[in-house]
Amino acid sequence: MKREIKFRARALSEKAEYVYFSLASNFGNRDEGAGVFYVNGNPALIGTEEQYTGLKDKNGKEIYEGDIIAAETPFDGRSMVWWNSTAAAFVLTSRIRADAYRLMSVNSSYEVIGNIHENPELMPD
Repeated sequence: MKREIKFRARALSEKAEYVYFSLASNFGNRDEGAGVFYVNGNPALIGTEEQYTGLKDKNGKEIYEGDIIAAETPFDGRSMVWWNSTAAAFVLTSRIRADAYRLMSVNSSYEVIGNIHENPELMPD
């Protein structure tokens, strides 16, 4: 199975759009002081880089790290996607991250309802 490896980061704009890129993208200078890096000439915020999981939700929307998912999980129906290096897998977790639930490609109930940067209030405490 071939998985597309790509990323997104919050664009430096008032519309809170995303800059999408791959490892083959043209990366420009990184301005740590301003908290910005450049991808294909577009400024993006450092610290908002998120990798595509290779999965889509029930509506066909791509699922990225940092997305908040509504699904049947042990975490009150809402979870955040993040990379767990110990498990070497993308997982769903609560805000506290005490437990993790492996993100499975076979779950057709996943629905992206927001992301942690734009909608932190969607995550249960």
